[in-house]
Amino acid sequence: MLKGVEGPYNTIITLAQACRSRNIPVIFDEVMTGLYRLGAISAATLLRQNPDIACYAKILTSGAVPMASNYIANQLTLPPPSC
Repeated sequence: MLKGVEGPYNTIITLAQACRSRNIPVIFDEVMTGLYRLGAISAATLLRQNPDIACYAKILTSGAVPMASNYIANQLTLPPPSC
């Protein structure tokens, strides 16, 4: 998980591709980056990525009201536990 990382966007894209190739869900935590703070509605939109899970919180009300939302993709399938 990258949280608040500055740097080349291709790093995030490369990590997302590596996760997908290993059947690991890609999760975008849009708490700090969503709703046009990066110029696009979300980091996922800016990077042209379709995360398996996206989390939105303070950005929905600018922190005035405690509210959060999560997006889970229809095609998300988790591997069975290995224990």
